Amino acid sequence: MKQPNGGFVFRKWVGGEVVQALAYDVPIPGYKTKNTISLRLWEAKGCAGDFSLFQFNEGQYESATQLHSGAQQDIILRFKERRSGKGSWQWSEFPGKVAVQLNDTHPTLVIPQLMRLLMDDEGLGWDEAWDVTTRTIAYTNHTVLPEALEKWSQPVMWKLLPRHMEIIEEIDKRFLAIINATHPDLEHKLPSMRILDHNPHKPVVRMANLCVVSAHTVNGVAQLHSDILRAELFADYVSLWPTKFQNKTNGITPRRWLWFCSPELGNIITKWLKTDQWVTNLDLLSDLQKEKSPEQRKNTTFRTVMIGGKRFLRTLDRANVEIREEIGEENFFLFGARADEVPKLRKERENGLFKPDPRFEEAKQYIRSGAFGSYDYNPLLDSLEGNSGYGRGDYFLVGHDFPSYMDAQARVDEAYKDRKKWLKMSILSTAGCGKLSSDRTIAQTRQQYDEPLLLGLTKMQRKPRNDVEDTVDKVALVANTHMVVKAGEDTDLVIVVTWLDKMISIKLGLRGQDWGSVQNYQNEDLLSVLKPKIVLGLNQSIWW
Repeated sequence: MKQPNGGFVFRKWVGGEVVQALAYDVPIPGYKTKNTISLRLWEAKGCAGDFSLFQFNEGQYESATQLHSGAQQDIILRFKERRSGKGSWQWSEFPGKVAVQLNDTHPTLVIPQLMRLLMDDEGLGWDEAWDVTTRTIAYTNHTVLPEALEKWSQPVMWKLLPRHMEIIEEIDKRFLAIINATHPDLEHKLPSMRILDHNPHKPVVRMANLCVVSAHTVNGVAQLHSDILRAELFADYVSLWPTKFQNKTNGITPRRWLWFCSPELGNIITKWLKTDQWVTNLDLLSDLQKEKSPEQRKNTTFRTVMIGGKRFLRTLDRANVEIREEIGEENFFLFGARADEVPKLRKERENGLFKPDPRFEEAKQYIRSGAFGSYDYNPLLDSLEGNSGYGRGDYFLVGHDFPSYMDAQARVDEAYKDRKKWLKMSILSTAGCGKLSSDRTIAQTRQQYDEPLLLGLTKMQRKPRNDVEDTVDKVALVANTHMVVKAGEDTDLVIVVTWLDKMISIKLGLRGQDWGSVQNYQNEDLLSVLKPKIVLGLNQSIWW
């Protein structure tokens, strides 16, 4: 049955395979906390016969959809349950309670699936469903390699997931309309920017493009990587949404990789910092630069992770750039090509200009000799041969970097002979790793969800003084941003946000009015909306 839906139609799914989504809850305890959260994992089970997730890798994409659908139906159900008894829920509140972070393009079907559930099951129109979806979805790109920029066959998608393809087609159509109407200068780039590639020989859905168009933020996982996304991979989209693209440098947890894995080193750090607070604030490790201990030199065996004192032997790419900046160049053994040199080197390889180092040829021969067992290494070795072609041409420049690696390893061996210097480098490596904590990454990610876009709120006109509480509910969303908001000159409402101990004070009045007589609104519930770290400051005005 079809019904009008803001230029689109409702659909009812009839027939198809029935699959059970089975939830497994894994408890995740915190560090020195009284609460434990639940990580819900999903398994898709067929009602009859065996069901294998490996089907997904063979092109049977419905497996992924079944898992996405189970998770999203569960999210929507729990959203409704938590609003039970508090009056009817508002779908505009959904993005404030739910955040969906796409890990590369593998889970991209979350986007059309959430749209489908909101429209076909919950009865939302297209515009409202799209608003909820785009404020809920965020996209993390981990690599510019093809495996993280998937392209799925349109014929297969239409056969298995026709409703999802209808929605994707509509998203693509509306995206093209926006470009044609607002950015005619980009029309010549639409063939590469659009979501659907209608190549007659191989029509595909560009999942990365769908993620960028649909997500409220897009991030890389290292500053260099994020810069490449902005300047190269997604450069055309940056001109449309310059603030959408962010960076979240990856980190690791010190609770596991230092406190748990190397308790001896952890105890020494605690002793010399005179606190164990570094376990939850890795920036405190910087104070180790001031501490020098005979016991550290005598009893500590440094492990193979950064915060265990590793001396870095790495190429200068991704997060390695930031690691080198943090721990100091003198504690970082650099080898290999730099990121900006890679395209030129690959071109030279294609043109037959690469000359392998004799040591590289010797290493390959030694591997072929069977010294490492009977395993067939030929496919790996073959990928290092030739100048071009699928599975050949040494795409990752192993041959180019190999002699530089050998020379860097020699420098490592030489540095190790100077015990005092080696231990100093180890300490400084540990002391400089505070930025690489996952706590910092998570805090940055959480902050992006604390900064909702201002959607439609500037249309508010003069509000009567007796409608203060209704106004404040809307103002709460506006105040949750870094910017001072100004709308038209026809608006006389003034809002002052003040952080008072554990209370938020919001005062509303008319422009030019005596502030001693304005109405005051205080509500601890607003703390969940107006985070103190991003309130506009004490006694600052937000003008509409």
